Amino acid sequence: MTEETTVPKKRQYKKAGPDDKRKETSKANLARARLKKNEILKQSKQEKEEEAKRDENQWTIQSLESDDSSSDSDSDGEVIQIVPKSKKKMKGGKKEKQESKNEINLQNELNEMKQILQGLTAKKSRGKGQKKQVIKIAPPVNPTPASKDPDIDIFKKILLSQFK
Repeated sequence: MTEETTVPKKRQYKKAGPDDKRKETSKANLARARLKKNEILKQSKQEKEEEAKRDENQWTIQSLESDDSSSDSDSDGEVIQIVPKSKKKMKGGKKEKQESKNEINLQNELNEMKQILQGLTAKKSRGKGQKKQVIKIAPPVNPTPASKDPDIDIFKKILLSQFK
């Protein structure tokens, strides 16, 4: 009652030979990928820093001394005021407004075009009171030619009878 069961052997793969450079190329590819990723991260970090600098440069801090003797609530009569810099120094302020106006105009035109298309493509329904108009056409009547001269008729008949 002892039966031997055979277990299939695992597949044997050939080991990498001395000419196999797969390990070396994969290591080189990973190194290149790491370098590229680091460069991209550095660039994005620099861009964020530049944006932060631009945001800081958009505001000025002014300290004003108040000459009013009636306001005793401020200590030492000094007021700090944060004011945005002039629009001339800010980049793209007017351009953004013009672009937004252009976008609004384009959107309005698009809506008008849609309404026109809907009006053209809308199915026009007939009123219930209107009925189709039927026009009857009578077949043309061939009038028999009335001869003016009976002598001509007799002559035609004689000629036709001769050719038969």
